[in-house]
Amino acid sequence: MANKVPNKRITISGRLSYPAIWTPATNKEYPNAPAKFSLALIFDGKEDPEIDKVHSAITEIAKAAWGSRAQDKLRELCRSKSFCLRDGDKRNEDRVNKGKEPGPEYDGNLFFVVKASANKRPLVVDADKTPLTEADGKPYPGCYVRALVEFYYHKDGIYPELKGVQFVRDGDAFTGATSTTTDDFEDLSGSAGAKEETETADDLW
Repeated sequence: MANKVPNKRITISGRLSYPAIWTPATNKEYPNAPAKFSLALIFDGKEDPEIDKVHSAITEIAKAAWGSRAQDKLRELCRSKSFCLRDGDKRNEDRVNKGKEPGPEYDGNLFFVVKASANKRPLVVDADKTPLTEADGKPYPGCYVRALVEFYYHKDGIYPELKGVQFVRDGDAFTGATSTTTDDFEDLSGSAGAKEETETADDLW
C-alpha cells in the first residue's frame, strides 16, 4: 500500500469575493453538482507574497505524492481550467466573451478559489477570533480576510478545502456583489461525508 500523502494547512490573506460562507451555493453552469461553501480571494497583483504560500503548499504535496514526476504533474495542474490559482485578466476576458460584465477588482491580479463540502461549514470569526454570524454583516465582498485552507491529495490531484475565514479589516464593498453566487467556479472538492463538521477558533487559528 502506498504511503498516505499528508495534508498541508496554510493561512492566506486577500480581498474577499463571491463568498458563500453561510449557506452552501449551487453553480448554475453545473446544475447537477452539489452545493458547496466557497469563496475567492483576490491577491494584490501577481507577485503578492501570499501567492508563494499557495505554490509552496501545492509543491510540497506534489513531491510527496509523485516524487520525481512532481514537476510534470504540477505543470498539468497549472494548465487545468479548475486549478485553484487563476489569472484575473483572463477571467475578465472570458466574461466579456460570454457577454458578462468584467470585474475591475480582478484586473491585474491573481485570485484563489476554494470550496468546502456542504457538510463541512467553515468557521467564520472576527479579527479577535470572536465567532461571527451572517447577521453581523461581515465578512462581505470587498473586505479583507484571512482564510485557513487545507490542501490534500485525492485521486491523482491536489485540492484546497476551506476550513475557516477570519475578518481582517474593512474595504470598499464590491458594487452589485452577492454572497451566494459561484457561477465563475469549477467544482474542486472531493467526496462529502454524512455529518456537518465544524471546528473552533482555537482549532483553526
